[in-house]
Amino acid sequence: MGASPDDASASSPRPSLLVLYGSETGNAQDAAERIARDANRRHYRCDVLAMDDYEVTELPRASTALFVTSTMGQGDPPANMKRFWRFLLRKSLPAASLAGVDFAVFGLGDSHYQKYNVAAKRLHKRLLSLGANPIAPLGLGDDQHPTGHEAALDPWLRDVWTSLRAKYPLRDGERDPADGEEATALERCRYSVEVVDDADAADGVDKRGNKGKWWRKHVASEMPTTPELCAAAARRTRFGTSSSTRCLYSPGDSVAVLPTPGTSTGGQKACAAAAEELLRRAGVPSDAWITVRPNVDGGGDALEPAMPAMTLIMGALDLTSASPRRYFFEVAAHFASDAAEKERLTYFASAEGRDDLYRYNERERRSVIEFLDDFKSVNLPLPWAFRVAPRLRARLFSLSSSPSSHANELHCTVSLVKWKTHYGRAREGLCSNYLARLAPGASVATWIVPGTLRLPPDASTPMIVVCTGSGVAPFRSFAHERAAMRARGDKLAPTLVFFGCRHREHDCLYEREWAVFDEPRGVLAGDVDVPGAAPPADAPADGPRWFVPAFSRDAPDGSKDYVTHRIIAHGARVWAMIAAGASVYVAGSTGRMPEDVSDAFEAVAVRHGGLDAAAARAHFARMDATGKYSVEAW
Repeated sequence: MGASPDDASASSPRPSLLVLYGSETGNAQDAAERIARDANRRHYRCDVLAMDDYEVTELPRASTALFVTSTMGQGDPPANMKRFWRFLLRKSLPAASLAGVDFAVFGLGDSHYQKYNVAAKRLHKRLLSLGANPIAPLGLGDDQHPTGHEAALDPWLRDVWTSLRAKYPLRDGERDPADGEEATALERCRYSVEVVDDADAADGVDKRGNKGKWWRKHVASEMPTTPELCAAAARRTRFGTSSSTRCLYSPGDSVAVLPTPGTSTGGQKACAAAAEELLRRAGVPSDAWITVRPNVDGGGDALEPAMPAMTLIMGALDLTSASPRRYFFEVAAHFASDAAEKERLTYFASAEGRDDLYRYNERERRSVIEFLDDFKSVNLPLPWAFRVAPRLRARLFSLSSSPSSHANELHCTVSLVKWKTHYGRAREGLCSNYLARLAPGASVATWIVPGTLRLPPDASTPMIVVCTGSGVAPFRSFAHERAAMRARGDKLAPTLVFFGCRHREHDCLYEREWAVFDEPRGVLAGDVDVPGAAPPADAPADGPRWFVPAFSRDAPDGSKDYVTHRIIAHGARVWAMIAAGASVYVAGSTGRMPEDVSDAFEAVAVRHGGLDAAAARAHFARMDATGKYSVEAW
């Protein structure tokens, strides 16, 4: 007798979903993995991969593909999406290439950036142009929302699951979880951890030179550092290499700094205490050596065979600064022995508890060690600690040195970050204060990261620079590099710099250097005349020429002076340089500054260029598209 249709349905394989992500800091990957967990609870098989780890030529064979991506810098895709994206952009791809693929796209971004979620928007548009079928509207997560991107991810997922259930009905005996229903069992942990009892195994690792250094093996260089005070609110940190080592970078690049424990005494004590507590809760001796191996193919980083547990935790996890994500609380609930704590953690991990979790966790920047102090019955096994605790991540700083003028050195300008939370808890930025506490000669793990700001290839191209605070860093690099170019015989076009800060006395970074650059025949004035761009003939002899500062808190009457005011006041000069083909650069903190600067430039185009408002916007949009208007904000 043949099988009935019901029998066939019950024995048929679960529908398969493809989840692809582009992630630079791990946020998009976390979102993709959350989607996969939800999919498994809804009886789908799910493959989760970085886009560049997926064979893109197989995409037309995927029945359903869900995409998650963040956006970098000037609207660029993350590094692990670039090859995938370049393939999709091929003009040779037929318009119906993906006609058999159902898809949905979710983006992670920050609405303070001008190119908010551009990578997700472009991906969604390109998939449509290749014939793919959307099963949900484009989802756009915003870090500016009080509860972050999950405020948009939750409703987007509801739309996705509703559409997919219509496509793939439940089989007999299956049901979907109700809204707010939490998982009753955890997924298989990504890692396995084993305590090494054999001392010979530990000795073998020590003899290979890995003890205490395993987390540095991908680092390009370790350089002695000399912090120097350049203003009350910021420090210049100068990294030096041996005379035989040359720092290879370009003006506009960044340096990544990994705040490794052991080189900052205060940080060392706090990290050690947190690591010891985590090990105690996990039942692992603090002097133990352990092995950590990935359980899932393609999941997790392959680690050394054996290493000290304290070294591993202190070098891999951020237990004292970063706040854990929502999945941390879901996992922690499974390992809480106290019923009240388990109930509270389960609530925090639910959609209903998202706002309260924000108030407890993100708003207060609650660290893992503070969490452990609040939830004393949570004994997180070590494999799960490596899975869900925040990773120790490198921080990027724009280089303020020039490869031509500062041989064998890297300079970065670091604002010291300190603040108080809603409930008055003192907090400070991990890496900026780590650098500030370093003693001269300390070894720091660093490597170069290509930047998005680039000097014009032709020295005769004028430049307009707008920067606030430590946003001055890349343009100090530009100025020193142009000085070296002039020394080699290049003729320089002028550079007009608008720099904004609060107080001249406390915050005017590199003031003496800019005074030299701004001398009558200095680097900023250049050698190539741009009609209409020179300082007014009646300008004070001791006043600013090409370096125009704006001090927002120095006016006796309390009025504010911002870079936007200076741009408009120097509008005729600004437009003369733009008309002469100037490249425009904007750098500083997020918020309204980049948008306000854009509005100021458009106002200059209307007043001095004779354009109407629409034409002014179109003009700067073309400059943006051709790389003549660059913004770097953080």
